[in-house]
Amino acid sequence: MSTPPSTLDEFNRQLQSVEQLIAKKDLRPAAEQLNKLGLAAPQHPAVYILGMRLGEAAGNPKAALQAARRAVECAPGWPVAVIELAACLARQSQLDEALAQAQKAIDLAPEDLPILSRAIDIATHARTPALSLPWLHKATGLAPESLPLQRLLARALADSGEMDEALRILDSAVEADPSDPDLLAERMSAAYRLGLGERAKLDAARLVELAPDNETYRFWQHKLHGEVPDTQPSAMVQGLFDSYAPSFDVHLVQGLKYDTPRQVAAWIRSRYPTLELNILDLGCGTGLLGAFLGRINGFLIGVDLSTKMIEQAARHNVYDRFHTVNLLDALRETPEALYHVITACDVFIYVGDLSSAIPDAFRVLRPDGNLIFTCEEADESGPDLVLRDSMRYAHKVSAIQALCKQSGFDDVAIEFIDLRIERGAPIRGFRVIAHKPA
Repeated sequence: MSTPPSTLDEFNRQLQSVEQLIAKKDLRPAAEQLNKLGLAAPQHPAVYILGMRLGEAAGNPKAALQAARRAVECAPGWPVAVIELAACLARQSQLDEALAQAQKAIDLAPEDLPILSRAIDIATHARTPALSLPWLHKATGLAPESLPLQRLLARALADSGEMDEALRILDSAVEADPSDPDLLAERMSAAYRLGLGERAKLDAARLVELAPDNETYRFWQHKLHGEVPDTQPSAMVQGLFDSYAPSFDVHLVQGLKYDTPRQVAAWIRSRYPTLELNILDLGCGTGLLGAFLGRINGFLIGVDLSTKMIEQAARHNVYDRFHTVNLLDALRETPEALYHVITACDVFIYVGDLSSAIPDAFRVLRPDGNLIFTCEEADESGPDLVLRDSMRYAHKVSAIQALCKQSGFDDVAIEFIDLRIERGAPIRGFRVIAHKPA
């Protein structure tokens, strides 16, 4: 016998009420109300989808994932439940299963644009352009006038090496809306990657004209004219790593053979066997240093511009506190003689000019403390600071050694290393351990 419309309306009203409570972070009344709904309708998948959201809001990812799986068990043929499970898995960096579930959702509803859009978002954050391309082609076929979808399609094509086709799509999109900064920025980047510097300059000039106070657009304009800005804008770094967070560990550690946090953690353990120390982890990212160290007998503080990265780092449950700020600001505002060790693993490549960072790190360190950081290696015959085509900075070893000595460090040990593998080739760099006199 079917549920009377009035009863169904009341049930949906209560679901909406729980959703509003979760959005307002009123979690206790939300949980109480949701439990009642679960008793009344134990097989209703929407109850468990809200349970997933409640679990995430309460900082309980395990419970959130259990609820998402239960929603699919209750309604395995409902694409909304399946895509919710996929999104939950992606937020917990379980990307292989997330992508598999996203494909299941699309198979259940191949013409459903919202489902396709959410699957595309998962694939984009997982950095799997080969997988997202057929989904994007399908979505743009369903919504050919959608400029955001065209931009995503162009980006996936570019990341797959189909640069000419990417630029063709972006030309068409910009023609449809010449004042859309997202489209112009995407085309500028594509033109730059294709070696079309003059075309990229035109888009950069237009972007600065549209938004003269936008530091990212000005950064690009300086770069395209052969200049070297002192540092990357905070918004540029934050945007990069917010989008990178879900796939960061898998891509960087497994794909690019990035091993610096493990090596730094091993050095810290050798220097402080009892782990009785305070550590400031600059550019902590997803907390790989903390994951390799484990709990220490002191406090471990993480600093990162990306809230998405910090969300990942918090799951290790080893950091005592996080600061979502620019590391230059964090160092400047930190009291002196507070930390035994300051680390900056693969982060100064985005900071650039270190003329304030290294002296401030010296001040913040305790006597007999150490600053440990890595840099990409610039040619000794060139300038002290180089902005590469990757938009990362490289530093000259002699310039870094001189700056450390000028800042007061008495011993500056340099080790030349391969920082990571990119496009089959090692990125040469060096690790610095700078010691503050006792």
